Amino acid sequence: MIIAVGSKNPVKINAVKKALENYYDDFEIISFDSVSGVPAQPFGDDTQKGAFNRVQYIKNITGADLYFGIEAGIKKKNNKFFLFTVVYCESIYGMSGYSVSPVYELPEKICNELGNNELGTVMEKFTGTHNIKQKGGAIEFFSKGILTREQIYIPAVISSLIPINNIIYYDYYIREYSGLTPDITEALKDSAGGCEYKEKIKKLTDNAVFYTLEFNGYTLGAAAFIPQTKEIKYFSVIPLLRKCGIGRALIKFITDKHEKNIFLFTDDDSQAFYIKCGFKTSEEFFNSYGTKRYKMIF
Repeated sequence: MIIAVGSKNPVKINAVKKALENYYDDFEIISFDSVSGVPAQPFGDDTQKGAFNRVQYIKNITGADLYFGIEAGIKKKNNKFFLFTVVYCESIYGMSGYSVSPVYELPEKICNELGNNELGTVMEKFTGTHNIKQKGGAIEFFSKGILTREQIYIPAVISSLIPINNIIYYDYYIREYSGLTPDITEALKDSAGGCEYKEKIKKLTDNAVFYTLEFNGYTLGAAAFIPQTKEIKYFSVIPLLRKCGIGRALIKFITDKHEKNIFLFTDDDSQAFYIKCGFKTSEEFFNSYGTKRYKMIF
């Protein structure tokens, strides 16, 4: 899995890395000096715009599964200045999310020094800390070392993933196909397995129907179902969006439509998932490769 960050700032990169370690076991982060399209020190709505623009810029120069733009800005309200950071995340499948870091009040005397300068430049003058924005940031200085810039970015990065990790609560649709499409074949790749997965799936075309969960024109999960026997032959969700509820939504659609006596075969890795979906284990056995398998019935 490739993660792209629209900044070379190690604080932002490390925050994304530590946030994503909560979700994914295997990913690589690539980073770029991105263009925000807003002033060096954005104010108000320019902050959100800057985070968005950073993602659009890196999307044009690289391919990735997830993109992150992080922009720190200042907002004036009731004659007080507040510092906040916007995180914008966008997936390869068009899903996106915004979030904001903890917001805190800045001293007026510091904000009066800004002019055309970034806050980091002004903070260097006041604190004597060189390149403070790539270290603990203003928050470390004002919190007396209790918080760092990286620490307050991490929950913001996690929060930006909420619409992506909960896509079934935002928008999706399920479709039934009587024949294969390239998207369905690719979505079922992991469950069919092996280098001959296309041929395995193609053999089902005469007696199977295919159900897909789709968003924004992308197939996020798919299942091959044999109506005559009521067997779910293959079933899979794209790796980026597993554990987001897509699989359960798709299985529920199939079980609601075809009701009882639906069955499938699975292994140790997936048995618990199907139990949560209402299936019961009816048989345990070992296949020809010595792998323990289960027959599950709904």
